[in-house]
Order: sequence, then structure tokens, then C-alpha cells
Amino acid sequence: KYKEVFSKFYTTTIRSGETTDNFLAVLNNLSDYFKNISALRKKVVSALVYPLFLLIVALFAIMYLLIFVVPVFAKLYAEIGQTLPALTRVILSISGFLRSNIIIILLAVILIWYLLEFQYKEQTRSFFDKIKLKFPLIGNVIINHFLAHFCKTIAMLLKSGVPLIKAIEISSETIDNKIIASKMKNITNDISAGVSFAESLKKTDFIPPLMIEMIHTGEQTGALDEMLDNTSSIYEETVNRAISTLMVIIEPVMMLIIGVFIAIILLSMYMPIFELSARF
Repeated sequence: KYKEVFSKFYTTTIRSGETTDNFLAVLNNLSDYFKNISALRKKVVSALVYPLFLLIVALFAIMYLLIFVVPVFAKLYAEIGQTLPALTRVILSISGFLRSNIIIILLAVILIWYLLEFQYKEQTRSFFDKIKLKFPLIGNVIINHFLAHFCKTIAMLLKSGVPLIKAIEISSETIDNKIIASKMKNITNDISAGVSFAESLKKTDFIPPLMIEMIHTGEQTGALDEMLDNTSSIYEETVNRAISTLMVIIEPVMMLIIGVFIAIILLSMYMPIFELSARF
């Protein structure tokens, strides 16, 4: 009755526990599952939020320079009447445009945000989901997080007595990325037609051979749920290593990029002073 609180994954698992007289074990498995998934999700979110935070800080710093600092130099150079270098003229033009149209720019940003968030939400979500998968370093973290989450969810459902096809369908609904979710839903059609789980995964373009081989072994030995659990652990560890690497790399890279932009602005403002000093 409370779908906004309890997901289909949760209710299906509970129902399976009730019908198979394995209710206590299912509840314990659910508890462990949500602890593991929550910890993994927090790590991934932290890895993605940090570079976004740095980017926002950089934008505010650059906007502050262009709107409040550059005009001081513009007034000075206008009084001197000196011929300005091309780079300085470009920065002054950008600064003047921002100061003159700041209200229009803010309204345009709000309008674009409204259209993307409410009018074209599905198209926007699909577009950004595709971009995230191709983004350097971050895309790798997202894919490995999906692999760990997908394997862990199916293993949990199988242990609770849910059939494989139903488990895959429910697992696909728990995936945040629409591109990946749509591809995973197509797997159930192949399995319904008699294709093995491992063979159907080969048709996707992002499932690594290791995962396919482990699932194939699990199907052959009748221990698919255990093998999926082991596979999930492998990719959880991969995500942890990738996040550690990302956090080490992203800070100096972002600081370098921010420094370059700020240096260009400051250099463009001081170039006329350097030229004027060289004349005397």
C-alpha cells in the first residue's frame, strides 16, 4: 500500500520470504543487502560530488573576477587611453557583457533549468546518463557500481526464491542509469527464449568477460546466487580502488584547470601595465 516507501524489490523479496517459509532469513539478507548497497552508494556519490563542488567554486571565482575585479582595470585603462592587447580586449568584452546582461543570463539559466527538469525530464535524463557513462574516470566508477549493485540485487532475490527472469526485471528497475536499465531489461527476452543468462549478457557492450564467465560458472554448477555474490564483491572492491584513484587525481587536475583560467584573466589585466612599464 505504500509504494512511495517500499520499492518493488523490497515487497517482492518479502513476499517470497512469506511464501517459502524462509521469512527470517530473508529479513536478515535484506538488512545486510541495504547496509552494503548504502555504503557503496555513499562512496560513489562522494566521488561524484567532490569534483562538482570544485567546479561550482571555480565558476563562482571566475564570475567574481569578471564582474567585480575586471571592471576596475577597465576603468583604469579607459582613463589612460592605452591601446590594449587582444587578450585584454576579449576579457573586457566578456566582463562588460556579463555586467550588462546578468539579469537576462540568470533568467535564461532558470528557464533552461525549468525546461530540462520538468518539460523534457526524460530526454534530459537519458542524455546525461549517456554522458556520465562516457566521462573519463567517473564513467568507469558508475559502470562498476552498477555491476556490483546489479549482481548483489539478483543474488539477494534468488536467495529469497524469486525466479531469475523476475529477479532481472526487478534489478533493472533499481538501476539509476536509464541507458543501462533499458539494456538489462532486454536480457529477459533472450532468457525467455531459452538463451542462458551468461550468453544473453554477451550481447551488451559494457559487461566485462570476467562477470560473464563467473555467471556462466554459477549456472553450470547450480550456485548462481553465490557466484553473483562473489562477483558483486569483486566489483565493490574495484569501485573502492577507482574512487581512491579518482580522489587522488581529481583535486590536482581541477586545481590546475581553475588556476589556468584565473591566471589567464589576471594576466590579461596586467599585460597593459607590463607594456606600459616597458616603455619607461
